[in-house]
Amino acid sequence: MDPSAYKIGPEDALFVRVWRDSELTQGYIVRPDGKITMPLIGEMKVQDMTPMEVQTKVIELYSKFLNRPEITVSLTRVGSKKYFLVGQVQRTGMFPLVVPTTVLEAINGAGGFQEFAKKKNVVILRGTQRIKFNYEDVIKGKKSEQNILVENGDHIVVP
Repeated sequence: MDPSAYKIGPEDALFVRVWRDSELTQGYIVRPDGKITMPLIGEMKVQDMTPMEVQTKVIELYSKFLNRPEITVSLTRVGSKKYFLVGQVQRTGMFPLVVPTTVLEAINGAGGFQEFAKKKNVVILRGTQRIKFNYEDVIKGKKSEQNILVENGDHIVVP
């Protein structure tokens, strides 16, 4: 995950380290409104910012209270990016989308198919789109273009 490109969202966890100040060094969970509340600073909107942008803003804000603060901001847990797997897979549910993941990787990450899964009729629900995925074709090297990257909010349905 590139800290200069990843956009922070609700449920993500951040860690703010203020050098030589253990009281200001702490972790934060981004609230549903996209904000965190920090000592001295108060509420700060971090949603849609990168960790590097948050770091720059925190340094700027703490500079009002501290002499040349040395601060690092890191993302410790991705909670805002996720996809869902339902149906005839070993483990159904919500999965974090931490790294680029293909449909095949998502299914394998859920432990693979159950015995009676219809592997040729997998569907990815993406907003109003219904994208077909034929596992049998993909593993045979046919129609590999079906093995698309999973996007935030996708529902992979295995009948």
